[in-house]
Amino acid sequence: MADAKPMSIPADPSVRLGKSMGPNGPEEEAEMKKVPFKEAVGSLSFAAQVTRPDISFAVNAVSQFAGVSSELVGFSDADWGGDPDNRRSTTGYVFTMQGGAVSWNVKKQLTVALSSCEAEYMALSRTIQEAMW
Repeated sequence: MADAKPMSIPADPSVRLGKSMGPNGPEEEAEMKKVPFKEAVGSLSFAAQVTRPDISFAVNAVSQFAGVSSELVGFSDADWGGDPDNRRSTTGYVFTMQGGAVSWNVKKQLTVALSSCEAEYMALSRTIQEAMW
């Protein structure tokens, strides 16, 4: 390491971001709503994944503050007897967080459902298994 050359990095490692650095009061909060923060973070995230891996740490640090709510939202659906050959239904689910899909799956059910209600219950069961995982 004696012959190593120092390099600049895209983020100052001594800066620690926190919620206390956010807007203070309704006036600052209203002003911040005009700034396309999520869009900027999304663009930087794409750049970090495709061409600039050196900015990944900095993008990750600021992306923690991109969304007010980080709740996981899941959707589930099934078609009843959608396969005309064996009459098996198809299960589909997607989980999103802050508007982006984080987990999804579409798969033919293992058994034939005798009703649309049963097909939906089988789909929901698979969706809940994924949610628990």
